[in-house]
Amino acid sequence: MAIRGIVFSEFDSTKGPQIAYEVPVGFLPTGGFKVIEKFLIPKVQLCNRVISIVAMGFRILSYPVNISNPKYYRNHLLFNITFFLEPKIDPLPYESLLARFCSYIRTLEIESGLVVNKATKQSLPALLTKVMEEINMNSGCLVAADPANAVHLQVTRPPPTLPPVPPHMVPILLVDASTIKQAVDDIVLHEVLHHIDGRAFVKRIAHCVGMPLPLVQQCIACLLAANLAVLADTFLYSNIYVVTPAIVALRTDIALQKQCTRYVAEHFVDPDISAVFELYLCMHPGKGLRSVQTIVESNRTRLANVSIERLIQYGVIKGFLRHVQRYPVRSPGEFDADEPAPPPQPQPLPLPLPL
Repeated sequence: MAIRGIVFSEFDSTKGPQIAYEVPVGFLPTGGFKVIEKFLIPKVQLCNRVISIVAMGFRILSYPVNISNPKYYRNHLLFNITFFLEPKIDPLPYESLLARFCSYIRTLEIESGLVVNKATKQSLPALLTKVMEEINMNSGCLVAADPANAVHLQVTRPPPTLPPVPPHMVPILLVDASTIKQAVDDIVLHEVLHHIDGRAFVKRIAHCVGMPLPLVQQCIACLLAANLAVLADTFLYSNIYVVTPAIVALRTDIALQKQCTRYVAEHFVDPDISAVFELYLCMHPGKGLRSVQTIVESNRTRLANVSIERLIQYGVIKGFLRHVQRYPVRSPGEFDADEPAPPPQPQPLPLPLPL
């Protein structure tokens, strides 16, 4: 239960700040209003904005509303709706929800006098109760405020952070492109999907579709965030791969074995899974894909239908293989070709021989 309670407070012209309604009744500790009184009914400068504090074991979100109009006593009406949340919950989605809720109440007050009119004000406790219950159950609510108006609120979660998409990486789809096109009606995404073939890297895809590279990277990042695609290195025979402990699953899982042989098959004829498993085990540091290709060519009877490229793709997707990156290391004393050589150090003069 995210929302533990809702409080409607106001500034009474004769009694000062006070709690008008509390849902559920009695959830605030004794003397709790005195602790947060200045927070619930603040100065006018802090009105019409969300205020957040942690007190009394709650994350408290407050939105004081100030309406200036000569029809009110002292030309102002000041009230507040406060959410009392669990202390460890992320308050950001509820801040925008509280602001929209108070905007509804402010509009109803201006149009029909919901807060000032004692007859309509009696409906506020039931409204607050329904809003709290439905938000806790369904992360949103649609509650009638009066016969002509309804309060529609929805907890909106912030979008996930999109993963980075380097321009030299190759996107590989985990779901058929036609399935994605049916679910998402986006022209840019459809063009990008048309050129994702498991071989073209991101920058080449951007060139083929004629779109800016950042736009293509954003489309592919959305596919990665939705677990519809993965990124792999550009396939080169000079690459070096090593097997990971996850290869054990291929030895015991029958369904995974059938999926693997279908994926790596080159001429629509499934190869022998034992041969494919042995081929994965041949990959270790110091041995590039050229040597693996040599093994395939020398064992045509067992590996005639194995595609090395798809074998690597499947291993990367399932986590059977890990690409070993190689980087040049500059040794001490070396210099680049375009850099001038360091000047020679003067040699010490030989000592004169004794006479």
